[in-house]
Amino acid sequence: MNSHIYPWQETFETTNRKIVQCSRIPAKSIVALKMSESREQQRAHALALVQAQKFTDARKLYRALCESNSCDIDAWFMLGAVNAQLSRFDEATTCCQNVLQMNPAHIQALYILAQIRLQKSDFNQAIKTFRKILKINPDQENARNGLKHAQSMLKTKHRRTPGKGNRNAERLFKEGWQFQQRGEWKAAYECYQLALEKEPNALPLLTNIGFVCRMLNQYEAATGYHERALAIDPGLIDERYNLGVSYKEVLRLSQASECFQQVLRVQPDNAAALHGLGIVNLLQGHADKAEEVMRQALDLKPDDLAARSRLLMTMNYYSNEPEQLFQEHIEWDRFYPYPAQIHKHATGDGDRRLKVGYLSPDFCGHPVALFMEPLLAHHDSDSFEIFCYSDVANADGITVYLQQLVPNWRDVRQLGDDALGRQIQHDRIDILVDLAGHTPNNRLGVFARKPTPVQVSYLGYPNTSGLAAMDYRLTDAWADPPGKTEHLHSETLVRLKDGFLCYRPLEGTVITPSPCIKKGYTTFGSFNNLAKVTPDVIAQWASLLQAAPASRLLLKTKPLRDERTRETIYQQFLEHGIQRERVDLVGWTDKMSDHMALYGQVDIGLDPFPYNGTTTTCEAIWMGVPVVTLAGQTHSGRVGVSLLSTIGLTEFIAKDMHDYIDIAIRLASDVERLSRLRHEMRDRVSASSLCDAAAFANHVENAYREMWRNWCDAKTETGSRAG
Repeated sequence: MNSHIYPWQETFETTNRKIVQCSRIPAKSIVALKMSESREQQRAHALALVQAQKFTDARKLYRALCESNSCDIDAWFMLGAVNAQLSRFDEATTCCQNVLQMNPAHIQALYILAQIRLQKSDFNQAIKTFRKILKINPDQENARNGLKHAQSMLKTKHRRTPGKGNRNAERLFKEGWQFQQRGEWKAAYECYQLALEKEPNALPLLTNIGFVCRMLNQYEAATGYHERALAIDPGLIDERYNLGVSYKEVLRLSQASECFQQVLRVQPDNAAALHGLGIVNLLQGHADKAEEVMRQALDLKPDDLAARSRLLMTMNYYSNEPEQLFQEHIEWDRFYPYPAQIHKHATGDGDRRLKVGYLSPDFCGHPVALFMEPLLAHHDSDSFEIFCYSDVANADGITVYLQQLVPNWRDVRQLGDDALGRQIQHDRIDILVDLAGHTPNNRLGVFARKPTPVQVSYLGYPNTSGLAAMDYRLTDAWADPPGKTEHLHSETLVRLKDGFLCYRPLEGTVITPSPCIKKGYTTFGSFNNLAKVTPDVIAQWASLLQAAPASRLLLKTKPLRDERTRETIYQQFLEHGIQRERVDLVGWTDKMSDHMALYGQVDIGLDPFPYNGTTTTCEAIWMGVPVVTLAGQTHSGRVGVSLLSTIGLTEFIAKDMHDYIDIAIRLASDVERLSRLRHEMRDRVSASSLCDAAAFANHVENAYREMWRNWCDAKTETGSRAG
């Protein structure tokens, strides 16, 4: 079980009403809080800060909300959540206790208290709290897993504190290995650290502690231990591979690539190293090279479905042969020849309340969560009972927030496909929705087993799943024009009215004037990942820069923090006659506010092709930056069409590459129009269906209802024939 703690805390004083209140904060110290805002606007503002992971600022706003209404249980709960995320555990505890004074059966507040007690190694109290949750609701899977974890940790604590009374390096190593075997990474790390104090150059210690650091997501530390081991023995091939993995995670991509290549020079048939090299190539923007080495890895291990999914994801970035790509997806399906499941619980009542389950590894600080939040918040609880199956590796504050939006939350990280399928059937789910497709950490194996009558693909992946067991795919008429892409999907396409996306904008961001007014030249920009910035894209963007000789281009994405990766991009533009002085490359920014502020340096956004942006386009238009897109032939190449059509800016949709450049040039030459768009676009976006969460949820629910009735009709027809 993940014992990560979330944001929840405050210092309080007990009043005569036994309600704990925050200490008063001067209004001038509340970041960005406009006292003229309604309470609901203040709530939305605070939530936006949580979504942006600006927890310190969110904490101040929630404190103000609690101060103005000491009986606001939701504000106290979120205040506790934010404080726990900030590791202010004592205050978080007080907040949760305040919530429980108002509602003793508040499961989420109890859950946070349990997590805090786990963090403090107070396992007895954690066990009591988890048991209290299960008494309130015996179906709380998270609490059941937490109880088992707390009981296990208590036994371990009684058995032996890591390293206590044992200063022999060899015995410490053995003890650490035992913890490692049980997946108790923190205890293993402590033992290995103690052993290294005695034997700092012991190779088994260095290699093992490096691995444990990776399991703890401490990749910088892991890199240091792997480097120390290789300095002692450069011939350790497994350690060279491990170092490559750690380099990849900290985006030292060129060094990661070299590590994997060194492994392959010694072990040409090392499928893991080939796969790692493919991922690095993809991160650096070399999707074609990535496909080549990924296919080599699959030749060695054809049944590696994670690698096969990664290959499919890679091909989306540059493939101009949609038929071939479709066949590759169908090929994936043949590895799961599971028979149809029997759904004893499913009745043929087309109008009854339905149970809908969403399965995703991305219920956290991820774009999928950003687009799912409005839907989860607006489902009709009278007609639909919602379940979320969270396969999140590292939960965060967004995870906690989403948990509040649904009545049934399942942490399924530890469940295999068979066990998860059984859990879903136990919950009697009618419609199961996949939010990952072939992206990393997907659970398509669960859908292949078809544990529910109706299965739907949505949001997380821009193509078909290829699964015969997947019944439907949610899209719209702009992204998938009727009659154009049905043959490229194993699913039946269901086109939602007014667009297949709903965007929750980040509040509190400030639109600045078009930078061209002050600078005297136009800056084009794209904040998409480098896998989308293919050689063809660079060639066309270079042509645009040549057609607008005074202009510049700003690219921002995480891998650009790697120096060699930046040099490769500069070189590619130079080959098309564009000097590096005209291309600005920016790596990742830690704060969401800094990321959004960078749109203030961009006049016109450029959508890549054949794989468009989604979150980046939404961010750009919200910040007043118009985006030029090229209408492609597949869903991934028409997301820009969908977004711009939704907000009524179809004049920025190009029919071909010549049109793409022409639109960008004409827009760049019209400073007055750029300035007008800058100040009008946010209102346009806010008023559009893209931000109408209630209407969007209604469209989705109508689609679910029709799917269910189709299943009921088919079941009735089958029964009639059988009779």
